[in-house]
Amino acid sequence: MTESNPFPDGSPTVVKDVIESARTFRLRMAVIDHKYEVALDTTRYSFGRTVHAGAAAAARAGRDEAAVEAYATHLAPHAENLLDAARHALDELPPARHLAGWRAVLDGLSATTAEIRRALDRPTASPSAERAWPRPSS
Repeated sequence: MTESNPFPDGSPTVVKDVIESARTFRLRMAVIDHKYEVALDTTRYSFGRTVHAGAAAAARAGRDEAAVEAYATHLAPHAENLLDAARHALDELPPARHLAGWRAVLDGLSATTAEIRRALDRPTASPSAERAWPRPSS
């Protein structure tokens, strides 16, 4: 097997940018997860049952919004490069039974990426159509 750039048309700068963005996304998601788990914990009593449904819904909505923003900022611009690199890596592997399954996973991820891109490109809802619950404080 020959060593080659996993980003077929990518310069070292592009590769470095993709790796840094993926790292930043992973770290940002860890921060988001921690922040909103703390917020959700305040809505539960000691046995894990949610007792403040409105506050829990607000925390989940804030978490989801922050996750979408992190994805759109750090990962979405590089999604095609990442999928191309994964396909290229599969093409470099020797024939095996599992490769068809991994190609199917990549096809699914590609379709999902396209759907997410379409959703992100839609105009946002008007203020009157926004959620009725408040966002948690930062």
